[in-house]
Amino acid sequence: MPEVVEISIPVTPSMDRIQGSLASAMESCLKELGHHKFLGLEFDLTVSNNLFRDFGRSVQRQLDKRWHLVSRKTKQITRDLSTLRRLAFCVLRYDGPTFLQYLEMLRATEGVNSIWLFLDEAHLIFDEAKRRVYRVVAPDVKVGATSAAPHKVVPVLEQPGKWAHLKQVLEEVQRDRRQMLGEDGAGCSQSLSQSQGGEDPLPILVLTQEKLVGAQLEAMLRVGGLAIMKEAFNQYLEWREVSA
Repeated sequence: MPEVVEISIPVTPSMDRIQGSLASAMESCLKELGHHKFLGLEFDLTVSNNLFRDFGRSVQRQLDKRWHLVSRKTKQITRDLSTLRRLAFCVLRYDGPTFLQYLEMLRATEGVNSIWLFLDEAHLIFDEAKRRVYRVVAPDVKVGATSAAPHKVVPVLEQPGKWAHLKQVLEEVQRDRRQMLGEDGAGCSQSLSQSQGGEDPLPILVLTQEKLVGAQLEAMLRVGGLAIMKEAFNQYLEWREVSA
């Protein structure tokens, strides 16, 4: 009989703080939305409910009935709730540089109208997102120096925890499969996508929700997580230079 194994992967401390700040920002927006009793929203305005995609659609449908009575601020809050929900999923799916780039794109495109970006939680989210990607190191001050040396940007390159777990699971699957086929399990350290004779006759299927994540996982298994993080960091720097 097929066996289904569910693995719970812990998040890094920075990701945990980002998720906590996102939840606090959602709570602030939901409290503001709950002050308008005349809207007649027929469900609980809670953070856990907002994490479901249908919640945002339900809010929008109910507000459509009284759209002419809804203030501009309230309309923006409903949009912000959708943005915060999307960020809560992105922080789990994307690597650090990609998530930080997405955050900065949001600030550039929605900063004028957005309400959540002016909350204290937004500053915490951006600070933690940056700590996952790089840190700024002050130069050593030498006695008698006539000019101060520039600060140095040092990449952090925090790898998503799911990458190591995925590699471990795939190695276990290959090892168990070789044992079932009567092999001695040698060669488990070979490429996860190839066997001794070339392409694996029994490939392992990995499903992802987005093509971007799937392509990144494929590259990670081929060249390693550190190489992928360096490439993502360089792409982020190039984007910053072009956007400046």
